[in-house]
Amino acid sequence: MNLFTGQAASRATDVPGPHPWRYLTTGVVSTAAAGLLFGLSFIATPAKFMAETVPLDHLLAVGRVTFRASAAAEALLLLALVILAPKGLRRWPIGIAVVLGAQYWLLMPVLDARALAVMAGEVLPPTVLHEIWIAADLMRIAAYFFLGVTALRACAATRA
Repeated sequence: MNLFTGQAASRATDVPGPHPWRYLTTGVVSTAAAGLLFGLSFIATPAKFMAETVPLDHLLAVGRVTFRASAAAEALLLLALVILAPKGLRRWPIGIAVVLGAQYWLLMPVLDARALAVMAGEVLPPTVLHEIWIAADLMRIAAYFFLGVTALRACAATRA
């Protein structure tokens, strides 16, 4: 069955669909992006704050650099996904890019200013912004995972 038209394979038209490698590469790249994002956001970032002998200002400085580098790498992966993904799946990397953009243009400036203030020795009241950032990361991971599973299933269906 064609996942996009709902037609049985026996009723498929002569117009060829996207090549199976596009589904495969979309599935692999999106799954890798989900793993990268999960590893950085939910393993590496919390783990670095467990280093008892490293001063907080050094950890925050490393975090600032890490988040910018990971955003650049993710933007490249999203660009690849928009180019590689079959037409029916392109809305997913575009949606993920919108969430990533909102994080970096709306949340990052405020969080960056807070990090700089803490690095300068200020004591700041708690904020909900980190929870919002985490929720956006979880949304992106879920979207990458859904895109990966959908693409790989479509790849398997084209080979059946």
